[in-house]
Amino acid sequence: NPTASIGLYVDCGSIYETPLSSGASHLLERMAFKSTVNRSHFRIVRETEAIGGNIGASASREQMGYTFDALKTYVPQMVELLVDCVRNPAFLDWEKRNVGYIYLDNAFLL
Repeated sequence: NPTASIGLYVDCGSIYETPLSSGASHLLERMAFKSTVNRSHFRIVRETEAIGGNIGASASREQMGYTFDALKTYVPQMVELLVDCVRNPAFLDWEKRNVGYIYLDNAFLL
């Protein structure tokens, strides 16, 4: 099989949230693969698309999952980008505002 799928899973799901931090894992899921200290959101998207990759994040009760799928030949680039996105998020103000608006729009749809 010429494809590879790598994932980074962190024990930080909603089960670990307190009433004060309620919703933090959902926010982290929404902020995944946005700008990092080393890369802009645009650069992350370009690097992912340049290798024909697919990135995704999920939050569950017990874990957060960050995944990257692409051809095997790109595994070193996949690992480097995945680790950068998980370890060095920038949480830029405009990105937080956009995620907040999306969250509010989705909440009104429920």
